[in-house]
Amino acid sequence: MHFLRILLALAAIFALTGCLAPSAERGIALSPDQALTTIYLSQSGPATEGISFSLDGLALLSEGGWVDLGTGPVNVDSRPHRASQRALGLASLPPGDYRKIRFYLSRLKIGKSAIPPSKDQKLFELTLPEPIKLEATDSQCLFLDWHLAADESGGPTAPVFKAWGQGQTLGGDLLFASCDRIGTIYVIRSDINEVVASFGIPGPLGEIAVASDMRRLHVLSTGERSIFTFDALNRQLIDRITLSRTMEPRHLALSEDARYAFVSDAATGQVLKVELASGHVSQQVRIGHRPERIAYAPGSPARIAVVAPRSHQVFILDAHSLRTRGIVPVGMNPASALFFAGDLYVAEQASQTVSIYEEGSGRQLASIDVGFQPDYLFSLSDRKALVSNSGGQSLSVLVPDQATSFRTIRAGSNPTTLAKSETRQLLYVANRSKKQITVIDLASEQIEQQIELGGMPFSLAVLD
Repeated sequence: MHFLRILLALAAIFALTGCLAPSAERGIALSPDQALTTIYLSQSGPATEGISFSLDGLALLSEGGWVDLGTGPVNVDSRPHRASQRALGLASLPPGDYRKIRFYLSRLKIGKSAIPPSKDQKLFELTLPEPIKLEATDSQCLFLDWHLAADESGGPTAPVFKAWGQGQTLGGDLLFASCDRIGTIYVIRSDINEVVASFGIPGPLGEIAVASDMRRLHVLSTGERSIFTFDALNRQLIDRITLSRTMEPRHLALSEDARYAFVSDAATGQVLKVELASGHVSQQVRIGHRPERIAYAPGSPARIAVVAPRSHQVFILDAHSLRTRGIVPVGMNPASALFFAGDLYVAEQASQTVSIYEEGSGRQLASIDVGFQPDYLFSLSDRKALVSNSGGQSLSVLVPDQATSFRTIRAGSNPTTLAKSETRQLLYVANRSKKQITVIDLASEQIEQQIELGGMPFSLAVLD
C-alpha cells in the first residue's frame, strides 16, 4: 500500500508539472506573423437517409492564391453526435483577405448505395458571403454546413454545402473558453452551445474571468505579462494593463464587485491586487513558494486563498490589504482551494483527496477520498461543491458536514476547469486533453452535449 501511494504521488507530480509550461499545439507551428483559423462543420436539417462521405484538400483563396489548410481527410456521417459542430482542424495561415474555400468530396454513400469510384471525387468551390480578414496573431472561425438536397437536374440526393466566416455575437448569454497554448479565446452561445466566434491574443494565455454586470471579459496573458479587458459582447479591446516584465502571471481571480483582479506569479513568488479601472497595482506581497491558483471569498473581511503546490501550503490573505491571515500546511501537490461551508477545502492530488481545514487555526478536520488527480474545486451552491478528477472521467460531489464524497457525475475524459450558467442551469467542464467542453444539465446531472475546440481549454468563464 505504501508503494502504491508513492506511485500515485509521482504520477500526480508529473501530471501537475506537465501543465506548467505552455507550448504550441501538436501539428501547429505558432508564429507572431501568422494567423489561426478553426474550421467547423455542422449539419442543418434532418438526414432522411444514412449518409457518409470524406472531405479532403481544404484550402482558402487569398490574393496570393490557394492556401492549403492542412487538415487532412475527414470522414463525415449523418448519425447523431453529442457535438453538434465538428472541429475539422486548426490551420496556421499568412495574414490576408480570404474569399473562397474549396475541398474535395469523396467516398459518398447514401443509404446502402455507394457512388461508383469513377464518379467518386467531386470538387466544391464556395465563395464566402464576406471575406475573412486575418491579421497577424488573429484567430478566427470558418463555418461549413451541409444538408441533403435533390439534384436540380433530377439526379440523386446529394450533400449541399455553404460556408461563411464569423460575424458579430448576438445575445448576452455566452461562454468563453481560453486555449492557452494557441492564444485563442472561443466564444460559445450558451443557448445553443455552439462556437460562434474566436479571437486571438498573444500568449500563452492564463486564466480568464467575466464581470457580468459590466459585460467585461478579463484575459490574463502570461506571454504578454498583461491583463486584457474586452467588451464581452462585441469582443472589442477596451484596455490593457501591463505588469512587470519579470513576471509570468498565470492565475487570476476577481473581487466580488469586479473592481480588482488578484494575480499570482510563480516566477517572482508574488500576489498582486490590480485596480482594473486605473491599471494601478494597489497592493502586492511576496509569499514565495511559486503561488498558483487563487480562490476569492466575499465577506467581512473578504479573503483570498493562494495555493502553493511546491511548498504544500495554502496562504490565506486579507483581500483588502493582502496581509497574511494564516498559512495552512496541506497535503502534497495541492491543486486548488475553495472557501466552502465555513471551512477551507483543498484538492490534494498526491493522496487523491479533498481535505477540509478550519480556516482560523489551519487544523485538518477531515479528508475525503475522491477520484484520481483531483484538480479544480467549484461551488455550485451553499450546499454543494464539486471537484474535477482530472486523471479520470468524473466530478465528485461534496456536501457540508459529510466526510465522504456524496456521489460522482460523469464528465468526459480528463475534466479540469468548471464554469456554471446560472440562467440555463448548465455546468461546463473543460476536457483539456480532448480539446472539448462537456455540457452537463444540472437538474439531471447528465451529459447534454459536447463542444469541440481547436485547442486545449485552460480556463472557462460565463456571461449570463
